Amino acid sequence: NAEFRALLIGVNAGDPIRDRIKCPFNRDAVVMHELFQKQGVKSKLLYSKQATYTKVYKNLVRMAKQSRDGDVNFILFSTHGGNFHGDYIAYLYGYLDDGDAIVGAEIIEIVSKMKGIVIVAVDACHSGMLLKHKTPDSVIIFASCLEMQESGWIPLSRLADDEPCGHLVRPIF
Repeated sequence: NAEFRALLIGVNAGDPIRDRIKCPFNRDAVVMHELFQKQGVKSKLLYSKQATYTKVYKNLVRMAKQSRDGDVNFILFSTHGGNFHGDYIAYLYGYLDDGDAIVGAEIIEIVSKMKGIVIVAVDACHSGMLLKHKTPDSVIIFASCLEMQESGWIPLSRLADDEPCGHLVRPIF
């Protein structure tokens, strides 16, 4: 019996300005989680303070161990991103204090071990850097921007939240 499972990571915490104005970028994970829950999809949400390196890494590894042929594994990183020595880096909760982050090579190493179809969606600056990694044909990566570009997606949560955001939001299509 094939399963559809999702790991949704939403981080904006650690940036005091964006925390105060409730910038919607980190809410995409919450919106997706609610959508998946309504559809009966096994969905794990790591949001804000839960999205530490340890929890993200452990949940990715757990997802890989649980995956079976025929499954669909969906992973969303809705976070800040950057360039770390030529590789993508996803900043996780507390990155301003202790540098908590996960590097693209780590993400790719784990998702490449997953069975079934793996969809990795990354809404973060520099997310296109993930596309440089070799992956099995079963791994599909969606990046919101090019290697050296700020994020260009309009977040899903923006549709429900008209509060201003300190990040430039522009569609790429």
